[in-house]
Amino acid sequence: MAGSGQGDRKGFPDLHLGGLLVKVMSDLRASYWFIPGALTLGAVLLGALAVWIDTALTVDGTPPDLPGSAMQPEGARALLSVLAQSIFGVTGVMYSMTLVAVSFASGKFGPRLIGNFMRDRVNQWSLGILIATFVYNVVILRAIHDGEDAPQQVFVPHLSIMLALALTLICIGVVIYFVHHIPEMIDISKITAGLGRRLIEEVTRLAEAQSDIGDDGFRPPPTPPDATLVAGRAGYLQAIDLDQLRSAAEEGGYGIDVPHPVGTFLSQETVMLRIWGGLVSDEVERDMRGSMAMGEGPTETQNVLFLMDQLVEIAARALSPGVNDPFTAIACVNWMRAGIVAGGATGDGLAGRQEGPVHLPQPTFRGLLDRSFENARPYTSSDPLCDRHVGWTLDRIEAELPPGPHLETFRTFRDGLRDGKGQDAVRGI
Repeated sequence: MAGSGQGDRKGFPDLHLGGLLVKVMSDLRASYWFIPGALTLGAVLLGALAVWIDTALTVDGTPPDLPGSAMQPEGARALLSVLAQSIFGVTGVMYSMTLVAVSFASGKFGPRLIGNFMRDRVNQWSLGILIATFVYNVVILRAIHDGEDAPQQVFVPHLSIMLALALTLICIGVVIYFVHHIPEMIDISKITAGLGRRLIEEVTRLAEAQSDIGDDGFRPPPTPPDATLVAGRAGYLQAIDLDQLRSAAEEGGYGIDVPHPVGTFLSQETVMLRIWGGLVSDEVERDMRGSMAMGEGPTETQNVLFLMDQLVEIAARALSPGVNDPFTAIACVNWMRAGIVAGGATGDGLAGRQEGPVHLPQPTFRGLLDRSFENARPYTSSDPLCDRHVGWTLDRIEAELPPGPHLETFRTFRDGLRDGKGQDAVRGI
């Protein structure tokens, strides 16, 4: 049903494909089950294919002339059993090492960094390869026949066993690399560098995208909206399928305002969408609802400022009295600088320009400054070494930004920061 005025507040009891798909894809990237599960399924199919090839190459009970083709069923079973048991045991140790490393890093550097470790592709592929090799050995093991009832039915899949040995050698290399990777994964320099590089990449992408658009998008009028949609449940706004939302607005001739950016915590009564343009049909309402996805916490998906928040969090923990590690905070400040320079040096983007019938909060250059040096100021100003480095960093940013509105915005921000008149409130958290 459509509504008129602000009194018609529709909830979000369910999610549909658009926003949910964006959220699911993000969750899959940060899961320890998707890649191992896919590789396990592939191992089952590979085992079945290898046994089929062995069967096709066996003529009148005579196996193909391959190295180890004289192996008997008892020896083949013993070999595959040892390989499977060893690999399964090593996999358990690798899982334990991963969990210990993740627990240590999240406790020392911040619990919101867990997603960075969960997205680590080395961990996902390492665990997946070992589990898949174990499953492959089990599949081949059950294909062996010793011919107790019918000697002519003795079957040893020699080609499959050779492939099992090759996969085991690969697993040995994977284990060696994994053991090397674990200390790197919890190295604070690599953690901050990973966050900083993703920050630069996302800021650059956003700035370039905004540089290519005009500023003729929908602006919320001063009149009350014809309908509003509320969250219906408490949580963080994690993703918006903007294409689906724009399509729904264009088809119905609506103007839509999204009051809160991705990453904002919403209560069940928080307005998620404000709609102008008349009545909203149930079908269009479902499309609008389906474009929004909520979850238990903020993520990096469509939320570049969350990357900056994580750098600030690491710096704050490093400068706490119990840790007192100014050099880690300095590293975070350096990557903040790199992200801000990337945003200010890429055309005239990050100016909040809009196009199309949907208006939503856009990351701006001033927003990057507020979420970085402004939010970190209470911590960096308390440490003389870090405070001096922040001052030097601000001078370097001014020297590295090209002339233009972003440079003027930065100078205004820097002067306010040094005078102690910066914005004290943290927006959107």
